[in-house]
Amino acid sequence: DNAVVNIKVFDLAGDLVTTITNPPGVGGVDNEIEWKVADVQSGIYFARIEASGSGGSGSAVVKIAVVK
Repeated sequence: DNAVVNIKVFDLAGDLVTTITNPPGVGGVDNEIEWKVADVQSGIYFARIEASGSGGSGSAVVKIAVVK
């Protein structure tokens, strides 16, 4: 199902780095979003992804490594 998606990116200290609101959440296909990291230091980050659609809602946390 298509979904409304919100993504919050945190650093290792738990501080909010950025919020990406309403990227397209198209059902039935893999979805990717580009995070521009020009102003972000190399390191490990966590993204909390929340999606809500007609089929329900859910969330996941993924680890992101930024290497420059």
